[in-house]
Order: sequence, then C-alpha cells, then structure tokens
Amino acid sequence: MDARAFKSLVAETLEARGFRRKGDYFQKDASDVAIVVGVQKSAHSNAFYLIVGFILRELAPGRESFRDVDGDVRARFSFARGDTRTDLFDPKDLEEAHLTKVLEENVEDLIGPISSVSDLTALIQRRPALRLQTKLAAKPLLGIA
Repeated sequence: MDARAFKSLVAETLEARGFRRKGDYFQKDASDVAIVVGVQKSAHSNAFYLIVGFILRELAPGRESFRDVDGDVRARFSFARGDTRTDLFDPKDLEEAHLTKVLEENVEDLIGPISSVSDLTALIQRRPALRLQTKLAAKPLLGIA
C-alpha cells in the first residue's frame, strides 16, 4: 500500500464512524468533548502516526475547529506487531484488510465510548498511562490528580 491509499483508507474509516474532515484533521463532536484525529508523517521514515486529541469544550469556549495537538488528553492509535505494540503505521508493511481491522479496533476502543467528559474519565481510568498525556488544566475537570 502507498501513502495515498493509506490516507484514503484512514479517511474512509473515520468518516464512516461520524468524523468530518476539517482540513488535515478529522473531527467528531459530542456535547462537551470534541475528538480530533490527525495523520502525522514520521520525520524518520515514510510511516505515519494517528494521533487522537480529546478537547474539553469547557476549556475552549467558542472554538469549533481543532487540531490533534489541541487535545487536553492525547493518545495514539496502535496495533500488535509480533510480541509488542507499535504506534507507527508503515503503509508498505500493511495490507488493506489488516489496516481496516486495526483502524476499526482503535476507533472502537479509544473513541467509540466517548460522548462526554465522564466517558473520557472512564477511558483514563481504564488506561492509566493517559494521565501522562493529560494537560494540567484538564485534570480537575476530569476528576484526576
């Protein structure tokens, strides 16, 4: 698979799950949380990272468009490669069917359950490492220290 096909499949998968393309980002809105997925090219190879930003609307009043880097909580899509997990997606090493499955699993796991701040708090409790990817200003709103 080449980079164009990779990006196209990412767009197709996210748009089918309710995301709207806004420039180079894909955004899905809930009542008090916006979710943004960005496709970032690696500086060291022709591979990509899929970065998720969860934006708490209370901390961004009046804004409607966001980038993944605006996320008050940030995460990356990942998948199993052998005995380890990786978050680096190299299109030349991925078959379309496998990539589709990986994308759908990540959307379901990271994004599917999020429709409110309390859902985001539950995700952080389920994945404690996300505490390290949470901005200090967001922690009180999420009820985490």
